Amino acid sequence: MGGAGRGDADDIAAPVGGVGNAAGQAAVPFTGEAPAVTVTGAALQLHHRISTAIAQITQRLWGDLPAEDLATAGRVLAIITERASAQLAP
Repeated sequence: MGGAGRGDADDIAAPVGGVGNAAGQAAVPFTGEAPAVTVTGAALQLHHRISTAIAQITQRLWGDLPAEDLATAGRVLAIITERASAQLAP
């Protein structure tokens, strides 16, 4: 499915106990019974098209920023996320 951090249907289904099949469908079982969700080949193609479009837009938005600036932004966002989590904790 193009891009770092993306896997095929088997990789995506595996963490929730799913299996892929020869037709390119990933079945995700629910409580050991018949699959509650089946991702069809058409759905996988749509996901791929959407993921590709998002990757292209992301590259245009972020691609030319210096690595140091991205690292700084990442650190700031991590601090903000940590503070927000602390505020929202019971």
